[in-house]
Amino acid sequence: MQIKISKFEKAWKNYIKSRNEIKSMMSVTSNVMGDYAELLVRELHHAKKMPNSNKDFDLISGKTKIQVKARQIKKCRTSKSLSIFHSWDFDLLSVVLFNEDGSLYKVVEMKTNDAKKFSEPNERRGGDIIRTTNKFLNSPKLIDRTEEVKQIIKENTFSTDKDS
Repeated sequence: MQIKISKFEKAWKNYIKSRNEIKSMMSVTSNVMGDYAELLVRELHHAKKMPNSNKDFDLISGKTKIQVKARQIKKCRTSKSLSIFHSWDFDLLSVVLFNEDGSLYKVVEMKTNDAKKFSEPNERRGGDIIRTTNKFLNSPKLIDRTEEVKQIIKENTFSTDKDS
């Protein structure tokens, strides 16, 4: 397949423009999707964002330590590996799944001990992974928070990282 460089450059510039607009609204890392997922879960739990240097969990709400994982899924395939778990030193796993167009597909949560049962070791990456299989997404231990997060999105406001 041949693609004109000028067509790619136009898409690239639109991407950079959007990324810069997002950066002007909030502090982001190179993982914009993960940062957006954290923002949504932070608002859901009225939580405080932890420094990026904290590798055990992303947010804290009261005494509850929350690990947030995000993935973009394809229309016909929801099974994706979540990023590696190097530590299980958190209380709640929050998984945010986005559709191909970036819209919210699903937000689910599970207590750490229940989530660990779905994990498998990944020696190459030095930790454990969880796949968002139908078994995982249909677990009775899972709490579906999708509608609550959709309501948060509709409210059109959030506190910036500088405020949290």
